Amino acid sequence: MYMHSFNETLEHYRGMLLAQQEGRLQLPNENLDTGELTKPTAYPFTDETYAELLAKVYGRPVSATLRSDILIFYSDTGAPFATKKDPKAWQNVLDELGKLKASSVAGTSE
Repeated sequence: MYMHSFNETLEHYRGMLLAQQEGRLQLPNENLDTGELTKPTAYPFTDETYAELLAKVYGRPVSATLRSDILIFYSDTGAPFATKKDPKAWQNVLDELGKLKASSVAGTSE
């Protein structure tokens, strides 16, 4: 049973590597702790991670896909994000988000 599970996992991984090489790999944006699709405010660590991501890309060119994902995540800034517990951190999110909204998309591939 263990080897069967291991072999299935290995086969799945090989398929993902092939898809990546062919430029067709698409991974769901899922929370690996909960196994659910990533949603704002549903999990505090997700909110914090998006805030960190936003800080890392601040003022830098980003792909259209990443830009879109961040903007969708923060589409309702009135939602109860965990980041709001720290007013300074939330203000940083709003400032960085404003810059991202005003920026153009990077000329690099996604």
